[in-house]
Amino acid sequence: MISEIYLYLVVALSLLWVLQKVDLLKKNWILILSGLSLAFVLALRNAEFGVIDMHRYSVYYDAMSYANSFNEAIFHSNGKDMGYWALVYLASSLGISFQLFCSLVALFNIGVFLYYIKKHSIDYVMSCFILLGTGCFTFMFYGLRQAIAMSLVLLCLDACFNKKIWLMIIWAVLAFLIHWSAVAIIPLLFVSKKRFNTFVIISYFFALVVMILFSTQIGYILTVLFSEEYVDHYESSGSIGGLGLLYLMLLAWFVFVLKRDIYSDYKVSFFLHAFMILCMIQISSAFAYAFTRLNFYYTMSVLTVTVPMSFDRKILKLFFGQVGRILSIVGSVTIIILMIILFNSFINGNGLNDFIFFWEEL
Repeated sequence: MISEIYLYLVVALSLLWVLQKVDLLKKNWILILSGLSLAFVLALRNAEFGVIDMHRYSVYYDAMSYANSFNEAIFHSNGKDMGYWALVYLASSLGISFQLFCSLVALFNIGVFLYYIKKHSIDYVMSCFILLGTGCFTFMFYGLRQAIAMSLVLLCLDACFNKKIWLMIIWAVLAFLIHWSAVAIIPLLFVSKKRFNTFVIISYFFALVVMILFSTQIGYILTVLFSEEYVDHYESSGSIGGLGLLYLMLLAWFVFVLKRDIYSDYKVSFFLHAFMILCMIQISSAFAYAFTRLNFYYTMSVLTVTVPMSFDRKILKLFFGQVGRILSIVGSVTIIILMIILFNSFINGNGLNDFIFFWEEL
């Protein structure tokens, strides 16, 4: 049985989506209340609630408080994710408890996400539902380092989209220092400036076909991005998987609906590049589920923008006429219901069902 706190979150977001559609609340209030709903769950949780990862983080955090110097703290990090351990050393030196540290990280992650969707999404609440349904939100419960890196990547992509090169580089470097897996975003930074043409589209198409046919072999090669401690914890699925098929279908719908803007609109072109890379990485999950985790950088930044865009009633009305308005509502409701179902599966799959607030005993 799902915990009441998650039911509250789903109901609150559902009501906000309805209020958004009937224009009873201004968009800024919709954004704020959606963010508060997410933050209420994420920031007020018991820091050690959930999978064993958080207990390890707690032990390492306490150990850092005994470091005599910054150099000693970095030494204990074994040269990996030094930015995170430097942050931990600073926080513990200031007397911040692990619980407060996790709550502050949660507020940072939600704050950056709200900033990102405010600038790029046309449906704030649907973006929040996608955050839940793709597993990014539940991952923030226990993937502390990568969750921070994911937020920094959002800032990096925002700077890239706005062609602020130096700011993009700063956010990218910080993300890499927090968690090395942020290198997954590098391909997008290089190809995002490439305008779409027939050759690019055909190249992506054949790349997707190759990824599907040789996902096991390619997945084996790509595991160099992961240390053995990650790859060994995931079994090969031997197939693309439900999420991979879902992402491919959403990609096809995005291209179908926005095909008129692919060549001329920079925003559509930018996110289509990202969507293509997202699907390629997800297909690699046929070799190891670890690639779904690697793909959180893209699912959080791409799907939260492209899915609301492809179900926008204005766009669908231009494409399908008056029927487009009906398609927009039906499609949006279908996506939201699907995201709620997936959210529930991620909760159960990660042992997060029995939610505990920070003032409650484990």
